[in-house]
Amino acid sequence: MKRGVAILLLAVLYVFIAAAVWSQEYIDVVYLKNGSVIRGIIIEQIPGVSIKIQTADGSVFVFKIEDVVKLTKEKKVAEAPAEKKEEAKEEETSDAGAKAQLMSMINNRSFLQTSGNLQMNNLAKKLSQNDRFFLYSTNKKDNAAIALVLNLVIPSVGSWVQGDYVGALVEDLLYITGFIMMGVGWEEYTYGTIITYTYSLPTAVFYAGTGFVVTAWITSLIAPFVFQSDWNNKLATALGVYMTYFEPEFEYKPVATNTLHKVEKGEELHMPRINLVTIHY
Repeated sequence: MKRGVAILLLAVLYVFIAAAVWSQEYIDVVYLKNGSVIRGIIIEQIPGVSIKIQTADGSVFVFKIEDVVKLTKEKKVAEAPAEKKEEAKEEETSDAGAKAQLMSMINNRSFLQTSGNLQMNNLAKKLSQNDRFFLYSTNKKDNAAIALVLNLVIPSVGSWVQGDYVGALVEDLLYITGFIMMGVGWEEYTYGTIITYTYSLPTAVFYAGTGFVVTAWITSLIAPFVFQSDWNNKLATALGVYMTYFEPEFEYKPVATNTLHKVEKGEELHMPRINLVTIHY
């Protein structure tokens, strides 16, 4: 009896030791739909809701479960010798400088220009994929809906808040021009001999001004989403974070399912059916 208990305890101890060694040799890997791969340790997982992972540099990322393609584990890479560690430390210092420079260029909106975008792309190559994704996720725009609501309440305010200064200025100019034209676009008419009456009717200038105002209003509805898409695409390109889009594939396959045959009395006539397009999602 005692011998059996001892064997059982040794087996349990072996399982715990094996699990501890295995957990030290492997890391968690999260594959995202946007093509990014995050490596680290999953510190929190809410089934069907979200995953929280901590990377080797201490950064913590939280992802919605619908943005995750799959979860796996990978074996850790063996530590480098002392000389390699010194080189890695120098490279890390260089990476920190590149990261600071990239942050400054993002704040200055350099990536919106072609030259600045190329310069940032070269700098981003010095950073790890996790660092690049972190810079993208913390600087991307996701407030288009808020800008839209603000534009509906107060013209162009949402575009200013979003940071679309060119779009906001265009909207303001259209509104101002339109309202001025609507104000001056009236012509007075007088009729009567002894007692005269005066009335005003809108002219072509008034209607042109109305067109400017309507154009400004429509622009304020579309501009927040266009600016957000342009901002995020150019930022992703500058940082080398490539987004993937899932689109249906169209495969054209003419398929004949039936053939003509001699029709006997009381028999149905079956015509050939052609399936022109097969859509795969």
